[in-house]
Parts: sequence; C-alpha cells; structure tokens
Amino acid sequence: MNYIASQGFNTIRLGFIWKAFEPEPGQYDTDYLESLYRTAQAASDAGLWVLFDFHQDMYNEKFSGEGFPDWTVFDDGLPNQPDFGFPGNYFLMPALWRAYDHFLDNDQDLAGRPMHEAFAEAWRRVASRIKDVDRLLGYDLWNEPFPGSALALCANPLGCLLTDQDKKLTAVSRLAADAVREEDDTAIIFYEPFVTFNNGADTAHDGVGDDVRAGMSFHNYCLAKTPGLPGLPLSDAGCGLEEQLVFTNAERQAREKSDTLMLSEFGASNDLVTIERLVNLAAKNRVSWQYWAWWNRDVCCERPEEGIITHPSEPPLAENLNQEKLDVLVRAYPRRIAGVPESYEFDRKNKTFQLTYSTQRADGNGTFPPGSITEIFVPERHYPDGYQVSVDGGQVLPGSDDRILRIVSYAGVGTVTVKVTQ
Repeated sequence: MNYIASQGFNTIRLGFIWKAFEPEPGQYDTDYLESLYRTAQAASDAGLWVLFDFHQDMYNEKFSGEGFPDWTVFDDGLPNQPDFGFPGNYFLMPALWRAYDHFLDNDQDLAGRPMHEAFAEAWRRVASRIKDVDRLLGYDLWNEPFPGSALALCANPLGCLLTDQDKKLTAVSRLAADAVREEDDTAIIFYEPFVTFNNGADTAHDGVGDDVRAGMSFHNYCLAKTPGLPGLPLSDAGCGLEEQLVFTNAERQAREKSDTLMLSEFGASNDLVTIERLVNLAAKNRVSWQYWAWWNRDVCCERPEEGIITHPSEPPLAENLNQEKLDVLVRAYPRRIAGVPESYEFDRKNKTFQLTYSTQRADGNGTFPPGSITEIFVPERHYPDGYQVSVDGGQVLPGSDDRILRIVSYAGVGTVTVKVTQ
C-alpha cells in the first residue's frame, strides 16, 4: 500500500464478493468482512482513499464468472455451453442472460426473498462495518451490471431506451443505496451503468435519491480492443473517438443528475498506447480515474498482462513491477484545487505539466480567498533531478516538499496557471 501511495495514487477500488459474504441465504461470513475491513484500513493508513465495490463478472462460477451467490442463480435449465470464458460468455451464453434477467426482474431467491431485498440487506451489513474505515471514498454498488437477454437491444449508441432494463437497474441501485444510507450518511454512493456503456452506449440510469451524495462509476474500453475478445480492425484514432464518446456520455449524466464521476476501470492489458491515450483523455475531460488492476486472476486463470505487480505476495521491488506500465500511469496531476480546473495535462515525453484553474468556487458562490492552497503531485519517476515551476496569478508556497507542489493565488486574481518543466 505504501508503494502505491508513493507513486502518487491516492485511491484504490477494493472489491468484495457477495457469494463469499453470504454463501447461504441469511448466513453472513463476518470473518470475511473483517478481513476486507483490515485491508481497507491498511490502505487508509497508507493515505489511500477506498472505493468499496461489489465485484462481479458473468454472475457466478456456473458461467465461468464470480460475484453472485449460488442461491440467486436461476437459468431455467438453459445450457451454460459453449463456454468461451470472460468476456465471451456475455455474447454467447443464453443461460447467463437468463440469470441476469431473473435478478433484474427481482424474482425470489431460494429462501423466498425478493433478490433485490437480499442484495440490499447484504450491502447494509457491509456498510455497517466498512463505514468505520478512516479514508472511505464511497461504495460502488454493482460492478459492470449486464442487461441480460436485452443485450442486443442495449448494444447501440442510445443504450437500453427500447427496454425497461435501465428502470430495473435504477430500482436495485436505489434499494441498495437506501440500505447503505441506513448505516452511513456521509460517504459517496456510486452506481454503475450497464457494461455496454464501456463501449459507447448511453445510459438512462436515473439518480439514486435526492438526499444522497451520489456518483457514477464507469469504465472505458474500446470494443475493438476489449481484453479477451478477438481484435477488430479499428485504428487507435477510431478507438479514441469511441473512448471520448464514453466520457461525453458520462459528462451528460453527471450534469443531468448532479452526480460526481469516477472512471473506476480501464486498461486491463499491456497495450501502453491505449492506456496512455485513456489517461490523457481523462485529464482532457477532467475526470478522476483508477486503473485495473494491481494484480488480477479470473475464475479460469491468472491474467498477468492486466496487472502492475507480478507476484503480489512479494515486495514491490523494481524487478517485480511492470515498470513500463508504471511509467505511463504515474503522472504529474492536481490532487487538490482551490477553485475549478479549466484544463490540465501531462506531457510524459517532454516532462511538462500544465494546469489552469479558476479561483471560482464550484458551486458558483464566490471565490477562494488569496492564499488558498492548490496541490500538485510531481512524481520522482519523471523528475528524478528536480523540476522548474512557473506560476501566473500566484506563487509557490514556501516549504513545499519535492513531491507535493503547493501553489497559492494572489489577491484579485481570477485565473491561475502553473507550468512544471524538467
């Protein structure tokens, strides 16, 4: 955790598996939850904010996935073959579609409970413990929900507008959000759109409550380069257009619902060109991000190309890390702004960072007073011999350390520009 923080990362997404927490209806594994709490608190102690995530992919092990308990699996006897693993089964396995259909329709589980209520109760119990983590960013209610048998109607630029799937997804999100709010009324509750959003389909997910501090957690993968699928003949320029569409759709959702945004997953490969394009697009769109993943293993197998560390049980020494990927992911960036960012970018090749921000408050009610502090992380990885700073509209705060550059604005200034060079 300390190494992750030393590279400038200040959040992690920590997943839990509903099946592991509630292996049988109404039987909760508190030891499992306690182990997750300890991991989250260790991250917090290292200075990392934790986004706690119900993680699932392809529903359950029956479909070569994970996440949902066995007692929520109803596929009406449809075959779970052929098995093409992740993510191929999403496109080719009707049994998997039917399982999602039953959950989204809020059918009863094996204990006779509506499945949305069972899901919400699990979240309530999780929140009752996780709320005590010192640096809790929020709760991500459901990783990459899938629209079930409506996939063909949802996999288009307009999303699921021809179906009721978004209404069903909103219903389960709201119920889970209400359950979390019973235990924790401070942390941000993040919902996710259907997984088709990752590839440019829009969402009609409604908000999760007027009195809820809410956000949308979303992912971004060019369909032509989605990990686990055969590559399609789409250029990097074409993927860039699709990836920008995802950001555009997310920005529209944020403005309509007044929800914050978090790009909580992208990459999942060793394609450094794609990864760098996405972190640059995130900066262009002023969206915070989390990379997938520190290390990963799917139900079928380990997927070392997706991670950063080779052996997670061994120390994060240079030879145990994907240094080329870290070179792309570790950035100079504004981690705290006394105002509203107008633009920021990091040119890795030329070792240049530039930020322009307004001293206006985000809510429009006045401005930050002179002397308010803006913080910029400047990574040693890219500036091992130090750096130069120029500021227009402010100055470097005396006493700034080498890695955290602190800027204060002058009186009467509406815009501040900061440039960091080698």
